[in-house]
Amino acid sequence: MDRTIVLRCAAAAVICTLTLVIVNRRRRQRIMKKKRRIWAKKWLQRHNQGRGMLNMLNEELLTEDPSCYCNFLRLNNKLFEKLLSEINQKISKQDTFMRDSISARSRLEITLRFLATGETYRSLMYATRIHERALDGRHIKFRPPQSAGSFYFNYKGDHSIVLLGLSDACYKFTYVNVGVNGRVSDGGLLRESKLWEALLKNALHFPPSSPLPGRSTSIPYVIIADDAFPLMTHIMKPYSQRGLSYDCKIYNYRLSRARRMIESTFGILANRFRVLLNPINLSPEKVEVITLCCVVLHNLLVTENRVAYCDILADAQNMDTLLHIAGHHGNRNSSNARSIRDELKDFFNTTGAREWQHEQVNR
Repeated sequence: MDRTIVLRCAAAAVICTLTLVIVNRRRRQRIMKKKRRIWAKKWLQRHNQGRGMLNMLNEELLTEDPSCYCNFLRLNNKLFEKLLSEINQKISKQDTFMRDSISARSRLEITLRFLATGETYRSLMYATRIHERALDGRHIKFRPPQSAGSFYFNYKGDHSIVLLGLSDACYKFTYVNVGVNGRVSDGGLLRESKLWEALLKNALHFPPSSPLPGRSTSIPYVIIADDAFPLMTHIMKPYSQRGLSYDCKIYNYRLSRARRMIESTFGILANRFRVLLNPINLSPEKVEVITLCCVVLHNLLVTENRVAYCDILADAQNMDTLLHIAGHHGNRNSSNARSIRDELKDFFNTTGAREWQHEQVNR
């Protein structure tokens, strides 16, 4: 009896030992499979030997065709060098014994090309001979991770995050908020931003209220918005389209005319940095960074070279490049906000009237 127990224990020990051997062998096999056969493919190792897209950019376009160089990166060499000097230390990597690092210049050039075209990482790898793993870096569409479910699903059936922006009269963004998921309603969009908090606290430092030319009633400075936003003391929106009087139609037209600045700003941004025009196959966090990067570059170009950068005639034909947010309805407007809007309406129909406005409204 005791001998039987001993034999069973011995057999169990042998089985456990064999199991461990098999498990360890399979583990080693998996590790061996994961090991790279070579550190980097030979054709990728030749990116520093005068081959690839970046060599063409610096050796040919820069010296022979500056306009094409500017089209390629969306900024001229002077601005490129200025930008590179600002961020050089932040994006530089150290060379190692195993390999040379990708230079800060190349990193910036590839990033700008990605933002300008929206090319895939693999496409850029073939063009630049730099491995794709090294290229890390109104609704901005993207392909979300499977775990996101319908969190970013918007009313048009796409997955997106929202870019909320203000611009001045020179097509420059003065405020942006990026990252609110596409499911958030229009009212919720503004309420989730710091702009809403600043509006409620009167912390935007608007100039003091004053009368319009030829008028006696003082009104505050306002932000021009479309129907997607609520009517507030400092936010003016159009009258509802139902049963509009002629004076209200004039007001709506003048408001729409002023609102073209932000619409043109969005149009210029998306047409210059075409990565925003197609779904971006990256995580929501990286989509936010990419969008903010495009906005910063846009403002830099507007500041440094607005005439060349903002080709208004070309962009005016393609303003609806980014998806608008849904309209805002059923809002209980404050009586003060309504009186401000009425004062603007009266001004546009009296002392502030222009001959061309009647022709546009009567079309």
